[in-house]
Amino acid sequence: ESADFGLGIGTSFTRNFFTTPMPDGLALGQVTNCGEDIGKDYEVGVGAVGEVRLVLQQMIGEYKRQEGPKERGDGQGSAQRVATVREEFNAEWEPRLTSDEVPISPYRVFRELEQAFGANIILPHDSGYPRNQLTPLWKSISPGSYMSWGKSTQLGYGLGLSIGAKLAAPEKQVVNIMGDAAFGMSGLDLETAVRSEIPILTVVLNNAKMTAYDDYMPEATKRYQSNLLGGNYAKIAEGLGAHSERVDTPGNLAAAIKRAEAANREGQAALLEVLTKVEKKIAQ
Repeated sequence: ESADFGLGIGTSFTRNFFTTPMPDGLALGQVTNCGEDIGKDYEVGVGAVGEVRLVLQQMIGEYKRQEGPKERGDGQGSAQRVATVREEFNAEWEPRLTSDEVPISPYRVFRELEQAFGANIILPHDSGYPRNQLTPLWKSISPGSYMSWGKSTQLGYGLGLSIGAKLAAPEKQVVNIMGDAAFGMSGLDLETAVRSEIPILTVVLNNAKMTAYDDYMPEATKRYQSNLLGGNYAKIAEGLGAHSERVDTPGNLAAAIKRAEAANREGQAALLEVLTKVEKKIAQ
């Protein structure tokens, strides 16, 4: 909100329910390979059409040619303000990341995965609440380690991303995060990973509910419980030939993740079904 300039790199700047809006009146620059996207939804003062890497190299070269690196007039003031906001944010959300609640907080699952794999991870995820919960909280330690995909909402896309990511970077631990609704719509594609010996880890956050859908379909929820889900996804994964476990207490998460990692090292796809709480609150 206090920025004086925003530069969009490889973005359409589309106004959408699933994206963070730009502050009113903010001066914008935009770099994209799609000329029709420049100034489409926001007024853009400076636009460049081209491949992002090349345009950024040109921008850096021009910056150095003109004056070279220089300090902002306020010294470290901006960095300190950002650090203060980050500390406040972390203090608010840390209790969820370390929660011992049963059913398990999905945020606790993310922390356990972060601690287990560190920088050696590629983490795709599905749309819906997994995306909403991970996007503001997951720390991308190395380039290409976090595959958060845009504004579309089809469920199950993360599983395909994970299979492709493992083929592209077999040395990395690939962890796919899905909700129970996403697994219900595309989870049988886990068989592709099993049959093709593509050792990914899929984590299904099973809260037995399509979270927030009761807000959108109140009558169907009231009459037919259309927002509720059921099933044992670990048993499905076992039937498909994957290493599988069902985790119902937070104290068992770390050990279950290690066993799944060991199965992946042996070339076997794995699935952990974690019984989680309905957690509507998401970080902003």
